[in-house]
Amino acid sequence: MGGSDLAGSEDDEPTVDVDMEPQLSELLNSSSGPDAAFDAINEALDACPSRLSDESDAAGCTLLHHAAASGHARLLSHLLDARGADAGVKSTVTGSTPLHLAAARGHLAAVDALLSWAAADDTSSEEDDGSMLSFVLHQADVDGNDAAVLALQAGHSKVWERLRQSAAGPSLSTPSSRE
Repeated sequence: MGGSDLAGSEDDEPTVDVDMEPQLSELLNSSSGPDAAFDAINEALDACPSRLSDESDAAGCTLLHHAAASGHARLLSHLLDARGADAGVKSTVTGSTPLHLAAARGHLAAVDALLSWAAADDTSSEEDDGSMLSFVLHQADVDGNDAAVLALQAGHSKVWERLRQSAAGPSLSTPSSRE
């Protein structure tokens, strides 16, 4: 992800170390805690809804990407449920989705929030390969990696296991199944 450190431990406190607008970085890393960040970001969204939810930064990431990379599960859920954000949105630079970033950094609560939203959004039958959950799980970044591979490569076994269990069928890739 363009110079960002993708390492992190599972269930870390939310932090951000990716390129983004300074104000957003300050909000997400606020020493006042996740609740203060949530309230401030929500106020900013009320004032200018498209600025933070639809626009991407220099790294090609949206607020949803940053919330996932930061481990802000509450903000993720709010952006998806109340603000209509797109869980499948890809960075215009790396092709990473919010699930890629949460998985690569080991943020299990953020991964759970994204998977829960995708599962709840599914109106298709289990046999339908076009389900939202399947779509979110199987998207690849520009290097061809899905979220499970990124979690495994970063050593986040709990996140990898959750993604594997959530996979809609045996096609969720693992490093050994790639050529």
